[in-house]
Amino acid sequence: MSLDAGAPVVEPTLRIDAQGTIVDANEAALALLGLGLDDLRSLPPGALSAEPADPEEQAALRAQWAAAGSQALAGLTTIKRGAGERVRIAFAIAPQSDGSFIATLNEAPESPTAKSRIYTVGDVLARWRAADRQLQRLATDSPDYQDVREEVEDLRAQYQRIFRAHQQAS
Repeated sequence: MSLDAGAPVVEPTLRIDAQGTIVDANEAALALLGLGLDDLRSLPPGALSAEPADPEEQAALRAQWAAAGSQALAGLTTIKRGAGERVRIAFAIAPQSDGSFIATLNEAPESPTAKSRIYTVGDVLARWRAADRQLQRLATDSPDYQDVREEVEDLRAQYQRIFRAHQQAS
């Protein structure tokens, strides 16, 4: 199945197999990553990560994710493009019924040196609701109002990213 088949896909999108190997990508993903499809397919899992992953940490994260039902997740991380340039991305990953995953990527305005963050859909919803309640209690001229408002917008964007990845997975 080609990711560019049917309606045009605007977001950079990858299909990743159960072992973490990229098996397909749309044109937007190829442009974002600065690599051709054959090059992407030949990369080992994790090769786009800006920092080498600790195998024990990765195994623990995968085990925790599997124990939680491998639900869709989103986050922010830094990757290396084909030419080695580091770029900050927002991503969402949705599991497929065949064991593969659909990942959507978008450039993020954060610094490439920022720490990676990962959220499950439950995390995002809980944090979004809490931040929204906090925002409702703050006066608009409060020193914290703008920070909480930005957090609400960030969490809304994270939720929408997860939702879109899940929709593309269906």
